[in-house]
Amino acid sequence: MNDLDAVCESERVVCGSVLLGAEHVDAAAAVVTADDFAHHATRLVFETARHLSDAGR
Repeated sequence: MNDLDAVCESERVVCGSVLLGAEHVDAAAAVVTADDFAHHATRLVFETARHLSDAGR
């Protein structure tokens, strides 16, 4: 696995975890921000999960 593959896999893991519930969004947001994502699609998933969590959904 090269560095780019590791980044992609890490981003997918974070996105998968935030889809499990608001508590996971909060935990991830304590460590990373949307700007930490290299890929647009995973950044959007993270941002959307943050917005939904902030809105109480």
